[in-house]
Amino acid sequence: MNTFSVLISETILLFLNQQLKWLVVKFLKMWLILPSLLVLSHIKYGQTAYCHQKKTYRFECSNLQSLSEIIHFVPGDTAAMTYLTITNSNISTINASDLSAEVLSINQIHELTLSRLHIKKILPGVFLYQCELRTLNLEDNNMTEILNGVFNVLHNLKTLDLSNNKINRIEKYSLKGMDKLGSLNLAGNNLSVLEEGIFETLPNLKVLNLERNAITKIEKNSFKKIDNLNILYLGKNKLSRIEDGRFETLLSLDELYLNNNQILIIDKPFFCNTLRVLDLSHNNITNVYPHAFQNLKELQTLDLSQNRIKKLPFGVFDSLKKLTVLNLSNNQLLYLDLEVLISLLNLEELNLDNNKLSYMNGYELRQHLMNLQTIYLDHNFLNCSNLVNILKNKISLAEGTSHDVENVHGIACVNNASLINKIKTLNSSQFTAKNSDEEFHNELFGYLNQYKVEIMNNNKTTLILIVVILIIISILLICIVYLFFSSLKHKRRHRSIELLS
Repeated sequence: MNTFSVLISETILLFLNQQLKWLVVKFLKMWLILPSLLVLSHIKYGQTAYCHQKKTYRFECSNLQSLSEIIHFVPGDTAAMTYLTITNSNISTINASDLSAEVLSINQIHELTLSRLHIKKILPGVFLYQCELRTLNLEDNNMTEILNGVFNVLHNLKTLDLSNNKINRIEKYSLKGMDKLGSLNLAGNNLSVLEEGIFETLPNLKVLNLERNAITKIEKNSFKKIDNLNILYLGKNKLSRIEDGRFETLLSLDELYLNNNQILIIDKPFFCNTLRVLDLSHNNITNVYPHAFQNLKELQTLDLSQNRIKKLPFGVFDSLKKLTVLNLSNNQLLYLDLEVLISLLNLEELNLDNNKLSYMNGYELRQHLMNLQTIYLDHNFLNCSNLVNILKNKISLAEGTSHDVENVHGIACVNNASLINKIKTLNSSQFTAKNSDEEFHNELFGYLNQYKVEIMNNNKTTLILIVVILIIISILLICIVYLFFSSLKHKRRHRSIELLS
C-alpha cells in the first residue's frame, strides 16, 4: 500500500514539474517580446488560418506612417505568408522603396490590401518585388490618377480593386502589364469620359465595374480588344443616350447594366449578339424605337422599369425569342396591346406593377404568351373580374400589397358597382400632393377608361342598342330640322306672293 502511494505521489510530482517548466518557458517568452509589444502597441497581428488544409499566415497593420515601418514588425518566418493587409493609416504617397526586397523580404504574397490609407499617389516600381500577387485591393483611398508603369510587373494579377477613390482619368497604357487580370473595379470614382482604348491592354478581362462615376460620354473604341468581357456595370452615371456602336466590340458580353442614368430615348440598336441580361431601369426613357433590340437574339432578361414609357411600338420585341423575364413596372402604360408581346414565345415572368392599366384579358394573355407563369399587376386600375379571369387561365398573380381594400391576391381592384360609385364620389379635394390635379385626372381617366372597357366587354349588346337608338334619334332630329326649315321657307314664299299680288 505504501509503495503504491509513493508511486502515485512521484507521478503527480513529475507531472507538476513538467507543467511548471512549460509555464516558466511561456512566461519568459512573453517577457522577451513584451518590450516590442509595448513599443508597437498600434500594430495588430492577424491569426494563423487554414486555407485548403494548407497553413497560411495573415498579417494586419494599422496606424502606420510609412509602409517601410513594416520591416520592424514582420515575423522572421515569412515563408508561408500569403495575405498582407494594411488599413486605417495615413500614407499619402507610396514610394518604390516602400515594398522593396530590403523592407519586405516576402515575395510570395498572393493577396495585398492597402485600403483606407489616404493614398494620393503610387509611384512606378512599388510592386517590382511582388510579382506573385493575385489580388490587389486599393479601395477607399484618395488617388486621382494612375501613373504609367505602376502595374506593369503584375503579370499574375487577377483582381484589382480601385473603387471609392477620386480617379478622374485613366491614361491609355496605365493598366498595361496585367495580362491575366479578370476583374477590375473602378466604381465610385470621378471618371467623366471613357477614352478610346483605355482597356485594350487587358485581354482577359471578364468583369468591369464602372458604377457610381460621372460618365457622360463613351468614345467609340473605349472597349476595343477586351473580347472576353462578360459583365459590364455602367449604372449610376450621367449617360443621356447610347451612341451607335459603343458595345459592338464586346463579342462575349453576357450582362450589361445601364441602370440609374439619364437616358431619354433608345433610338439606336444594341450590337451585342451574345447579351443575356440588359438593365435599363431607373432612367428617363419615354420612347423605345422598334429596332432597338433587334440584334439581341440571346437576351433572356430585359429590365425597363422605373422609366416614363407610355406606349410600346409594334415590333420592338420581335427578335427576343429567348426572353424569359420582362420588367415594365413603374412606367406610365395606359394600355398594353398584347400583339406587341406575341413574339415572346418563352416569356415566363411579366412585371407590370405601378402603371395605369385599366384592362387585362386573361384568355388573350394566355393565347399570346403560352409559357407565361407569373404576372405582376399591383397598383393599376384593373377590375376584379380581370384579375379573376387571369387566374382562371392558369397564370399566377404575384402577391400585391393592398390587403386592406377590395383585392384579388392583394392587388387592389374594383367591381362594376363600386366602380360607378367611385366615379360619382371622386373629387379633387381627395388629393393633397404637390401634383394633385395631375394625379386626380390620371385616376379619373383610369376609372373612366376601366368602366368603358367593362361595358364594351360585358355589355356589347346593350352598347349596340344604345348606338342604334342614338343613330335613330339623330336621323329624327335631322328630319325635324329639315321640316322646320322647309315650312319656314314655304311661309316666306307664300308671304312674298301675297305682297306681290
